[in-house]
Amino acid sequence: MILFVPSQWRHPSGQEGLQRITSSLHIATISGVRSTTPGEPFPEDVRLEKHASEVLNTLSRWDPAYELYAGLLRSAKSGIEWQRREKEPWTPSRKNSAIVKSERIRTD
Repeated sequence: MILFVPSQWRHPSGQEGLQRITSSLHIATISGVRSTTPGEPFPEDVRLEKHASEVLNTLSRWDPAYELYAGLLRSAKSGIEWQRREKEPWTPSRKNSAIVKSERIRTD
Protein backbone atom coordinates (compact mmCIF):
# COMPACT_ATOMS: atom_id res chain seq x y z
CA MET A 1 0.00 0.00 0.00
CA ILE A 2 1.32 3.42 -0.92
CA LEU A 3 0.46 6.30 1.37
CA PHE A 4 0.52 9.79 -0.08
CA VAL A 5 1.44 12.42 2.47
CA PRO A 6 1.49 16.06 1.33
CA SER A 7 4.97 17.53 1.69
CA GLN A 8 3.82 20.18 4.16
CA TRP A 9 2.58 17.39 6.46
CA ARG A 10 5.77 15.35 6.45
CA HIS A 11 7.43 17.42 9.13
CA PRO A 12 4.67 19.26 10.94
CA SER A 13 5.93 21.59 13.58
CA GLY A 14 4.47 23.88 16.17
CA GLN A 15 0.81 24.58 16.80
CA GLU A 16 -0.21 24.35 13.13
CA GLY A 17 1.31 20.87 12.79
CA LEU A 18 -0.36 19.73 15.98
CA GLN A 19 -3.72 21.03 14.76
CA ARG A 20 -3.37 19.19 11.44
CA ILE A 21 -2.49 15.92 13.11
CA THR A 22 -5.22 16.29 15.72
CA SER A 23 -7.82 17.13 13.08
CA SER A 24 -6.83 14.16 10.90
CA LEU A 25 -6.96 11.73 13.82
CA HIS A 26 -10.30 13.13 14.98
CA ILE A 27 -11.87 12.79 11.53
CA ALA A 28 -10.50 9.26 11.09
CA THR A 29 -11.89 8.25 14.48
CA ILE A 30 -15.44 9.53 13.99
CA SER A 31 -15.81 8.66 10.27
CA GLY A 32 -17.39 5.56 8.89
CA VAL A 33 -20.69 3.77 8.55
CA ARG A 34 -22.66 3.30 11.74
CA SER A 35 -25.95 1.66 12.55
CA THR A 36 -28.17 1.47 15.58
CA THR A 37 -31.78 1.31 16.63
CA PRO A 38 -33.41 4.74 16.25
CA GLY A 39 -33.21 6.56 19.57
CA GLU A 40 -30.34 4.42 20.86
CA PRO A 41 -26.78 5.76 20.86
CA PHE A 42 -24.31 4.34 18.39
CA PRO A 43 -22.11 1.74 20.13
CA GLU A 44 -19.07 3.54 18.68
CA ASP A 45 -20.08 6.76 20.43
CA VAL A 46 -20.56 4.96 23.75
CA ARG A 47 -17.13 3.31 23.47
CA LEU A 48 -15.51 6.56 22.36
CA GLU A 49 -17.05 8.48 25.26
CA LYS A 50 -15.73 5.93 27.75
CA HIS A 51 -12.26 5.73 26.20
CA ALA A 52 -11.82 9.49 25.75
CA SER A 53 -12.94 10.12 29.35
CA GLU A 54 -10.48 7.55 30.67
CA VAL A 55 -7.59 8.99 28.66
CA LEU A 56 -8.43 12.59 29.60
CA ASN A 57 -8.25 11.62 33.27
CA THR A 58 -4.58 10.71 32.73
CA LEU A 59 -3.57 13.81 30.75
CA SER A 60 -2.51 17.26 31.82
CA ARG A 61 -4.50 20.11 30.27
CA TRP A 62 -1.24 21.13 28.59
CA ASP A 63 -0.54 17.70 27.08
CA PRO A 64 -0.59 17.89 23.25
CA ALA A 65 -3.07 14.99 23.11
CA TYR A 66 -5.52 16.71 25.46
CA GLU A 67 -7.34 18.67 22.73
CA LEU A 68 -7.67 15.54 20.58
CA TYR A 69 -9.34 13.55 23.35
CA ALA A 70 -11.42 16.51 24.51
CA GLY A 71 -12.72 16.91 20.95
CA LEU A 72 -13.43 13.18 20.65
CA LEU A 73 -15.33 13.28 23.94
CA ARG A 74 -17.41 16.26 22.73
CA SER A 75 -18.19 14.42 19.47
CA ALA A 76 -19.22 11.26 21.29
CA LYS A 77 -21.45 13.16 23.73
CA SER A 78 -22.99 15.12 20.87
CA GLY A 79 -23.77 11.92 18.95
CA ILE A 80 -25.28 10.30 22.04
CA GLU A 81 -27.42 13.38 22.72
CA TRP A 82 -28.53 13.52 19.08
CA GLN A 83 -29.70 9.91 19.19
CA ARG A 84 -31.44 10.49 22.54
CA ARG A 85 -33.43 13.35 20.98
CA GLU A 86 -34.42 11.05 18.10
CA LYS A 87 -36.34 8.98 20.64
CA GLU A 88 -38.43 11.98 21.72
CA PRO A 89 -41.74 12.61 19.96
CA TRP A 90 -41.57 15.25 17.25
CA THR A 91 -43.18 18.49 18.40
CA PRO A 92 -43.18 21.97 16.86
CA SER A 93 -40.83 23.26 19.59
CA ARG A 94 -38.43 20.38 18.97
CA LYS A 95 -38.58 21.06 15.23
CA ASN A 96 -37.69 24.73 15.78
CA SER A 97 -34.81 23.91 18.12
CA ALA A 98 -33.42 21.44 15.57
CA ILE A 99 -33.57 24.08 12.84
CA VAL A 100 -31.86 26.67 15.03
CA LYS A 101 -29.14 24.19 15.97
CA SER A 102 -28.50 23.15 12.37
CA GLU A 103 -28.30 26.81 11.27
CA ARG A 104 -25.93 27.57 14.13
CA ILE A 105 -23.69 24.67 13.09
CA ARG A 106 -23.56 25.84 9.49
CA THR A 107 -22.58 29.40 10.37
CA ASP A 108 -19.79 28.60 12.88
